[in-house]
This record gives sequence, C-alpha cells and structure tokens, in this order.
Amino acid sequence: MAAGVAGAGAWQFTSRAGAQQDQEPLDPRTIPKFAHELPIPPVFAPTVIRDASGNVVRHDYTVMQRIVSRQVLPPGFPPTRLLAFGGSVAIPGSNRTRTVFTFPGPVFDNTRGVPSRVTWRNRVEQPHFMPVDPNIHWANPNAIERVEAPFTPFPPGYAEAQSPVPMVVHTHGLVVKPQFDGTADEWFTNLGHRGPSYVSNVYDMPNEQPSTQLFYHDHVMGMTRLNVYAGLVGPAYFIRDPNSPLDQPDSPLPSGEFEIPLTIAS
Repeated sequence: MAAGVAGAGAWQFTSRAGAQQDQEPLDPRTIPKFAHELPIPPVFAPTVIRDASGNVVRHDYTVMQRIVSRQVLPPGFPPTRLLAFGGSVAIPGSNRTRTVFTFPGPVFDNTRGVPSRVTWRNRVEQPHFMPVDPNIHWANPNAIERVEAPFTPFPPGYAEAQSPVPMVVHTHGLVVKPQFDGTADEWFTNLGHRGPSYVSNVYDMPNEQPSTQLFYHDHVMGMTRLNVYAGLVGPAYFIRDPNSPLDQPDSPLPSGEFEIPLTIAS
C-alpha cells in the first residue's frame, strides 16, 4: 500500500517524528475487507456573500491541502500518511462548522446560477512521502537538472525534487475560464514557486451549467499520479438546479441521507 489508498497495493507508510519514513510491506491477503463503514464525506460550509438587499451574490470557500495521518486500513493496522483536502465543513443538524481534512475530500454543494469563489491554499510543508521522478517532464519548482545513473533510490530520493510539493486543483467537467481550470502548469508551492501558466490561486466558478455531479483532484504536471494516489481527490462538486425535475423533493434520485457521493479508483 502506498500513501493510503486502501486495497491499491501492498505497502503501508508509517513514520517517526523527525525520522525518515519506514516502509513496511503488507500482504494484502491479510487485510480484512469491508472492515469499517463507508466514510461519508462532509460538505464544505461556504461564506455567503450578499448584496445590500440581502440577495446571495456568491459563495466563498478556502480549501487547503495538507499531509495528515488517518486510519484508512482496518483497526489494528497502523495509520496511513495521506495528502488531504480540508476546510470549513458543516456539522449536520446544527448551524455550526468545523475545520477538517479528509480522504476523500469534502463535498462542494452548489446551486446553478450562484457563483463560487474558491481560494486554494497549499499547506504542504514537508517533503513528499512518495518518490518524485526528476527525469520526466514535471513541475520542477527548484529547476533542478536531470539526474544521471546510477540513480538514487527512494527513500530518500532527491531532496530537491521531494520538496517543496507543487499542487494545483482541477474540477473535472466544470465550465470555467482557462485561468481557473487548474491546468497542469498552473501549479504553486507553499514557498511561492509558480508554474509557467499560473495566474491565481483564487478561482471563480460561475456554476451556470446544467445540474451535475463533478469531481475535483490535484493536476500537477508530472505528479498528478502521485498526488491523486496519495489522497488528493474530492468525490463531488455538485451543481443543483432548482428548476430541474431531478432536483425537486419528489425526484426519483436519492437525496438527503440516501445521497452518497462515491469515487471509484482503480
């Protein structure tokens, strides 16, 4: 198992404070299946922006990426180190919110015609815990030269490739202007490095397309496979249309507690 995607392999990464991570091989045949309940992602709680008349102008979000430790494998196995999306989410049954980092990431719940403004914050301060390949076409925030054989194995890999960790988020299927699309060269790091196509980490999403369920994920040049595998995927960016029959209370589609957003990874 690498980086905590359950069932994806046979490596589990654990760590000691201030020490290089250990890699402990696990036999996937020994890991119980269906050992805990399906995690239901929380829903992001926006800051509602209104005009002078009290009408909703847009919803503002701040979404962060961070390295966390979570119990992905069944109890009895060690926690898994992940890259996770997080921010302010609604507490069901109350008007309160809390800040969480989850895998998969929290849900965006939008209304057609009400824009969203998302500020993405790269809060990854540690080196990447998966092997970054400096010999492919990738973000390369430190502009390091291609390495030559004999190659350094991971761990430790190449320190200048492992840190800082570049990120950029793409919402798959969302209709936005190019500079808000999260294309691969729009990446940025927590230290201020910027990709060649970077414009802003604040994205305006008009939410004008028909009601749909989309998903969001990291999209960095040459590292998408690492960051998504490590946990940077959100199962749902909903756009709901109050004028659509499928978004009415009598819709045949599941709603409320029966609506469970899923992302299937292979």
